[in-house]
Amino acid sequence: MNRNGQFPSQNDLIKKLDLSVEAFKELIIDAQESGRDIRPDTFELNQYLKININEIEFGTDEKEPFGYKDFIHYNKILSDLVRDLDFSNDEKTEDILEFAGTIVNFLEILIKNVTKKSSLIDQNKKNIESNYEEVMSVYGEKKEPLINIKQLQISIDKFLIPFQSIFNRIGIIFESYDMQIEEPFNEQNIIEDYNNIDFNEIESFLKLFYDDQLGL
Repeated sequence: MNRNGQFPSQNDLIKKLDLSVEAFKELIIDAQESGRDIRPDTFELNQYLKININEIEFGTDEKEPFGYKDFIHYNKILSDLVRDLDFSNDEKTEDILEFAGTIVNFLEILIKNVTKKSSLIDQNKKNIESNYEEVMSVYGEKKEPLINIKQLQISIDKFLIPFQSIFNRIGIIFESYDMQIEEPFNEQNIIEDYNNIDFNEIESFLKLFYDDQLGL
């Protein structure tokens, strides 16, 4: 049974899988014994990646770590794939999860690194700003506030909540294998939810961060 609850014929499956009748029967027995008709209780989007996790964080000899331009590029590809979401197409569905998982890993790594760096210099930065304001107050001037790095963290969290929710739903269906899915949503519901995500804010903050405009 595919993810739309339809039963393909045995001949169609044999042809699609390019198997002999005997090999197909053995495959069915193996699938039954391995329990691949179970709906997973949880789904880990972070496990799906287009590139190695170390390449995202540290890059390679030939490529810089994953950054703003990569985010934009991956998001463009992902958006195009989601518009044609079809639960019965395993290959494209896995592609979607891998692009989404890479984006999630990138943002979580970014937050981890920014938080670590921010905590190390925060106190020193506060002292510098306090001294600056004290000096400039004599002249009746106030320091213009920098965009706080905390806003980037909030923006990423705000983005990830609906983003992960959408792809977790896709992942649950993808990893349910051959069981009939009875979820209260379909491809069109997910496409509509995806189209409602606000990408402008996260893209703006990421650009500011990579342009060194966030005061960190």
